Amino acid sequence: MAEVQVSQTEVLELNGIRHGVVGVMLLQAVSFLSIAPIWLFSCIALFIALVALPGLVGKRLLNVIVLSASVIVFFLDYRLDYSVEMAAVFLLLVGCMKSLELRSQRDVLIFVYVMLYLSAVSMLFEQGIMHVVLQFCSLLFCLALLMRINDSVIGSVRSQIGRVLKIVSLAFPLAICLFMFFPRIAPLWSMPIKTSSAQTGLSETLRPGAIADLTQSAETAFRATFFGLQPERETLYWRALVLDRFDDDAWSRDREALLVERGRAGIASVQAQKIYQPQSLSTPYYDVILEPHNNRWALALAGSESASGNVFSIGMGVNEFNYSLNSPTPYRMKIDGVASSYEGTAIASLPDVSRKVSSSFQDVQLPANGNPRARDLVTRFLSDGTTEIELISKILDFYASEGFAYTLKPPLLEQDTVDGFLFDTKLGFCEHYASSMAFLLREAGIPSRIVLGYQGGEFNESAGHWTIRQYDAHSWVEAYVQGHGWLRIDPTAYVAPDRLSFGLEAAVQAEGTFLQDNYLASIGYRVGALRWLIEQGDAINYRWQRFVLGYGEADQKKLLQSMLGEFSWRHLVYLLIGILSVLSAATMLYLYLGRYSRSLTRVERRYLRCVLVLRVFRVERLRGETPINFYKRVSDALPTYIKKYLAVRTRELHKKLYNADLSLE
Repeated sequence: MAEVQVSQTEVLELNGIRHGVVGVMLLQAVSFLSIAPIWLFSCIALFIALVALPGLVGKRLLNVIVLSASVIVFFLDYRLDYSVEMAAVFLLLVGCMKSLELRSQRDVLIFVYVMLYLSAVSMLFEQGIMHVVLQFCSLLFCLALLMRINDSVIGSVRSQIGRVLKIVSLAFPLAICLFMFFPRIAPLWSMPIKTSSAQTGLSETLRPGAIADLTQSAETAFRATFFGLQPERETLYWRALVLDRFDDDAWSRDREALLVERGRAGIASVQAQKIYQPQSLSTPYYDVILEPHNNRWALALAGSESASGNVFSIGMGVNEFNYSLNSPTPYRMKIDGVASSYEGTAIASLPDVSRKVSSSFQDVQLPANGNPRARDLVTRFLSDGTTEIELISKILDFYASEGFAYTLKPPLLEQDTVDGFLFDTKLGFCEHYASSMAFLLREAGIPSRIVLGYQGGEFNESAGHWTIRQYDAHSWVEAYVQGHGWLRIDPTAYVAPDRLSFGLEAAVQAEGTFLQDNYLASIGYRVGALRWLIEQGDAINYRWQRFVLGYGEADQKKLLQSMLGEFSWRHLVYLLIGILSVLSAATMLYLYLGRYSRSLTRVERRYLRCVLVLRVFRVERLRGETPINFYKRVSDALPTYIKKYLAVRTRELHKKLYNADLSLE
């Protein structure tokens, strides 16, 4: 095979493209912060140093060592554990490796194409407004690199970015038009992408201390906006999943009952995702944008019913998707009934949260042995003929009067965790109280279960929505009492009432454990100015997700009805063609007016544009006619304001060309 010869004209000067290469790699590294391992950023930092530092550029042996070490570390970390994240990290790694061999135009093209593809891949994991801004900046650098290697006019870095911005600004109106008015057609296929990381942290198994770990995370779990209803913070119990099986001192979901409930709803297996199609409602409802968690549950209030087609009720008041959630997803829930207070905030009567088809025997299941002291306590409570409601009150009074405390750092519990908590440590988080109370109720023969989810949230005044974060994770008890139906019982309200009224930060203010393991988030919430910035950023990101990422067929129809009075595909096509025609004509006019060579000065271009404007008045400059002679010939026939405009441009041009003032009186 003949050896390919690279001509001298094809060889690139690295100094001319170094800024663009470094900029793209930095932006992509920041974009993949959420999924990439720490060692990858060390590798990228080395690549940047080898590209940017003159003393290290071209050191072949050093390049080989760094490349080999990066590949070895990658395979030691991931081995054969294939996932979407691994594929994305590998692509980012080899793309940055390419920066060490940019010696020809072809090398730069490959590097740019890989970075553009990475921008699309990154959208699988993050679609927030800040991520989009990062990728837009990466796009600008990539376009600047393409312009650099294809344009003989080099110019400065600033001029390159300016030229790219002009090109992008011409395409921007067309992109907005297509986004808003091009028919929103549902995808012909859907391919769920299973990633290896879950972001909410909620698990289908609850052990003492599990939820407490989430309190050190300030990540957003979901956002909700209410319409026709203004709930109080204490009433916001967001249900995720029900734990109805107790074994080995841990609560979990009964798999057989879960499959039966899913089978009734027609979602027993993971399927292609249903499209978000929100209904127009006149009754109270709320919209939710749920962050990805790689599971199927949807957050909802008791008594809610799906109004968007992509969420299904499976019984026990639980709502699920028919696929694992791996991207921010909107859905709408209408409220047919709400929980009503029964006794303060600790007990509330619920709408129907019963099982649809599975056996209710599971709600009283307990192991035959274990936690003997807790069983004896129930026997003592029932010895005087106590009713079910009275038993619940006795258990809650037991928590309130026996020295129990609410803490984010509870001591570890070994075997018989319920006994250890109730009679030894008496220190716990919400799952300790929920687990022990559900055990006591089941020992008394009262059907009960634990509900995992979130409680409360933070109302954003700027955008009018509730933001629920990971530290709002909560667990409580539901029990079925004869004559009263299903009751929500939250023992945390007896021990730490501030948790419901003011949030977790107020509940643990005395011990100072709120976000203590997350220093940056802790500073953001304690400094007033930073907290305000966080709220504003959250409002911007919410609007982006709701009105841009969530813009669908229903929103498009609503917009067109407000503009045209009615919706039809024919009107949509006519409107789209009309707007595209106007934008195309405006773009062509702009290019026509700015068609002169960049070798002309700004003054010369302004004068020539003035001459073009005069054509509207049927006044044309003759071939070879000087600016002064042209003015003298046509000035008397022009309107006064046009005459003054031409005089200003003529004097300005004369001053520029001859450095002399010109009198046109």
